[in-house]
Amino acid sequence: MFKIPFVDRCAMALIFLSLSITSVAALTGEEVMTKMSNEESFAYISGSIEMAAFLAKAEGEDSKAACIIDWYFGSGNGAEQIDEALSRFKDRGAQAVMIALINRRCS
Repeated sequence: MFKIPFVDRCAMALIFLSLSITSVAALTGEEVMTKMSNEESFAYISGSIEMAAFLAKAEGEDSKAACIIDWYFGSGNGAEQIDEALSRFKDRGAQAVMIALINRRCS
């Protein structure tokens, strides 16, 4: 079986997740932060984070998966960092911004 790099797997998973939430394939930071309700935004972002952690765990990267979960849901400040980055990079794809933050924090 061939291995797909973690970043590519995350991008694919986040795209599929975004397609299930909306008909737009690539949501921008502005769309996530301003056009979604607080509940929708939280569901989209937390679902994306859970998917990234799931993919890391599925590839045997247990410490990376734990880091991702702790960074966002635990003692880390992932939620604040994501909100800040999506607001700052409004025209960029939300998935790409989240993947970059995950890779900076947990690689």
